[in-house]
This record gives sequence, C-alpha cells and structure tokens, in this order.
Amino acid sequence: MQLLSIYNNENVLNGGLLASHPDIISSVNLNLLDNQNRKWKSIPEAIIDFLPKVGEKEPLIITHQDVIFYDKVSFFKIEEYLHEISIDDFYFIGVAGRKNVKGYKEGVGINNIISGGRETGFFKIEKPEKVDTIDECVIITNRKTIEKFNLFREFKTSWHLYAVDACLSLQMRKFDCYVIPILINHLSRGNCDEDFFDLGSYLLSKYNVKEIYTTNGKLTKNSVLLRKFKYTVKRKFNF
Repeated sequence: MQLLSIYNNENVLNGGLLASHPDIISSVNLNLLDNQNRKWKSIPEAIIDFLPKVGEKEPLIITHQDVIFYDKVSFFKIEEYLHEISIDDFYFIGVAGRKNVKGYKEGVGINNIISGGRETGFFKIEKPEKVDTIDECVIITNRKTIEKFNLFREFKTSWHLYAVDACLSLQMRKFDCYVIPILINHLSRGNCDEDFFDLGSYLLSKYNVKEIYTTNGKLTKNSVLLRKFKYTVKRKFNF
C-alpha cells in the first residue's frame, strides 16, 4: 500500500502525518513530496507526476500533511473495505464526506472524525457508506481508477475541491464514491478562501448543477457569492 503526501511545511508534516501511529507508518510505502519551493502548482499535478511510480492496482492513500492516523485498528481494515467496495478493482474512497439527504438543508456529513481540535459531529458509521463527495484530507484509490476515469486532470483545482471534482466526474459516469470508518485527526478545520469559492462557482458551471454538497457546506451560485463576500469583508476589516 502506497501513502502519498505533498507537503509545504516540514514542521506541520512532523507534527501531523509523521506523528501517526508507528505501526501504521511502518506498514505503508511512505512517499513525501517536498513542495516547499512550489514545484507543483496544484495537488492534482503532483498526483499525476507521482502516478507512474504506483502499481496499477496497488492501493494509493493520498493524504494531507496535517492528518494523523492514530487508530491502527480501523486503518488496518482499509484493504478489507476495498475488497467490499471495489468493482473490477475500481474504487474512490474518503474518510469524511457528505451526501444529500431529504430534510437536511446542508446534506449529511458522514464519518465523525476529529478536525481542528474537535469532532465534526458527522454521522458515525461502522461500514462503508455511499456519499456525493469526499473531503480532500484523505483519498483512497489506485492508478487504475485514476487513469480509467481520467481523474485529477483539472489542475485548476489547485489546492481545493480536487476530490469533489473527481467525485462529480465519477457521478456523471454512474460510479459511486464511498466513505469508510477510518479514525483520523485532521489538525486543520479546512480553509475556505477566495480560491475555494471561485472553484465552487467553476464546478457548478462545469457540471451544470445547481448545488454541490461538500464537507465545507453546500455550494450554490448564491451561497458561493455570499460566502465569498463575507470572507472578503472579514479579511479586509480583520474581524
């Protein structure tokens, strides 16, 4: 199993991913791509550059530098879940996601992880669950799936929403995405900046949809514009 992380801060990496349970770190082929000099302008670009080094069907875990895999019991069930979910060795999986559920305005968050120092409050799960989109903090897939469905070719999704873009692309092909019950500590709560909102607008247009359910809220044409405005005002006046 390959584990890939593109990092831009060595201190965050040491206090995050490299602080994961030692049994987990020793069980994977750890690949750390140093992007402190901004060699790659986007995460998708780095993934595509790395892809030839991975076996076609070999599980590939793509994770943020600030994700801690602290629970080895749930981590070591990953391959079991892959056998359950995969169709002809194709799969696209996360550890946190959101789906549209009637009666929930913002959709429902799936798999309760720790994020930004507290639990997300997402639904706790004990088995794989289908979702509309997954969070970028952890992506589990393989080269076969990425190449077959031409994923991560949208370099415009530089640091945000590249997993959401992949999920939306898969949905168009009637291919299901899943979240599995892996326990992680994501040190960051996520960063919804101007780029995030601009990309949200772009994906709404790209897939010609009225709404996109993400772990950072439901995106619509109006909500993206309003949230971007609030973000800009808050930053300008240091609220």
